[in-house]
Amino acid sequence: MAFISLLVLTAALCLAAPLYASVVADTTQLENHLTDTVAIAGEQANVVDLDGTPIGPTWRSQYLLGADGNGRDLAVRVLYAGRNSLAIGFAAGVLALVIGTFVGMLAGYAGGRIDRLLMRAIGIFDGSLECHFACGNLRDDFVARLPVTVWVVLGGVLLAVALSMSMALACLRHHGRRLDRVLLSVAAALQSVPSLVLSVVLWTILAQQLEVLPFDGYTPLTEDPWRWATHLIGPWFAMALPLAGAYVPIVRAALLDTHRSDWVRTARAKGLSERRVRRRHVLRTSLAAPVNIVGLDLAHAFGGLVLYVEAIFRVPGVGEMTEGALQSLDVQAIVALSIWIAIVVVTVSAVVDLVLFAIDPRTRVE
Repeated sequence: MAFISLLVLTAALCLAAPLYASVVADTTQLENHLTDTVAIAGEQANVVDLDGTPIGPTWRSQYLLGADGNGRDLAVRVLYAGRNSLAIGFAAGVLALVIGTFVGMLAGYAGGRIDRLLMRAIGIFDGSLECHFACGNLRDDFVARLPVTVWVVLGGVLLAVALSMSMALACLRHHGRRLDRVLLSVAAALQSVPSLVLSVVLWTILAQQLEVLPFDGYTPLTEDPWRWATHLIGPWFAMALPLAGAYVPIVRAALLDTHRSDWVRTARAKGLSERRVRRRHVLRTSLAAPVNIVGLDLAHAFGGLVLYVEAIFRVPGVGEMTEGALQSLDVQAIVALSIWIAIVVVTVSAVVDLVLFAIDPRTRVE
């Protein structure tokens, strides 16, 4: 409920961006204030210093979050950006609904040859497509970069699962006590940090400032396993921490529900140790719901999350390739990459369904 309230409040603030700009901040989205001053603690301060340094947050009506290099109010620009994102998202959703409904009705109504042509149109590619700017043969470059992206996504998701399972099991053992509440609070804090922000923070601190991790690049596993791990540890944690925070309450609820089942009490009554009951009976049966969520997150990771994680850590995967195509406005490459990434997502979803079938006997049909 709190998340929904925060989401509604954020959307309302973004929609009220023009009102905030004119009434509160007394400026516009694009108005420059390079030579203006603002009163701070009774003194006049330049919005942009002579050396080009903009003013920081004032926590007042004007320049609440500071200014950019052109003297524009950052709070106003953030609200306008959110407003534009809401408009684009709404328009994209409506357009997708209209197009999808029309094509689906056309294919279902016409049937026959038209149905087959529509269904085949999204999957026909022969590998002859060339990038205009970023690469040569698009399919060859995609195939070469795909293993790197698979390592990034798979490692991040597995790390998230390991962290969330460890935290959820600790919550189960200390249910209702202080450690349970502390771990749930930590999970909520991790979930609230976007992967984009976390990627920038980790790369800036660990790679740029402390130089603990490599600045960019990638080393194949077969050449040097240690350098391979050091190149990927940053992207792994950038993806894993927010996902782990989202998984902990789900896994905890599933474990608690299974832990109170009649057949678990029967297993204890037969003399099985608590560790064996949790490992062989509670844990396996409780994995069904989390596996479904992991499958959705894998699709999200391949479809978008890995784009900015690879771009920030400069890992030469499909995400970085997509970024290059977007920057160069290579429409053919963007369309082809979208189709191929969709195929990867469908394949991953099928694999997740098979894993769910293997670990949960309730999904099997005799």
